[in-house]
Amino acid sequence: MAREWDATVLEETAAKLHRVPGVAGLTAGRLGTNSVYLPGRRIPGLRLVDDGRRLEVHVVMTWEANADEVEAAVLHAVPDTKAELVDVVIDDIEYPSADQLRAGGATA
Repeated sequence: MAREWDATVLEETAAKLHRVPGVAGLTAGRLGTNSVYLPGRRIPGLRLVDDGRRLEVHVVMTWEANADEVEAAVLHAVPDTKAELVDVVIDDIEYPSADQLRAGGATA
């Protein structure tokens, strides 16, 4: 049986995830399939699978971030939801800007 999700909870979750240190943003993926589709809109970067029992969070990580720390922070930011399991997927890494490279804040 499919689980019902409140659109507000999903939108608030996405907003929280945009503020997680080390997360440059959420991504729908190359084909846009990593999204929750709602009437008249979609939430990229969140995907409900297994009839809503599992929530996938698809993020773009910042260059200097640590993947384990990003995963832990994302899991902490996801509120108690109806999901039995939350999967964090790092789909991409944001390349440092030219200013970051010049300043020595990042190495390529």
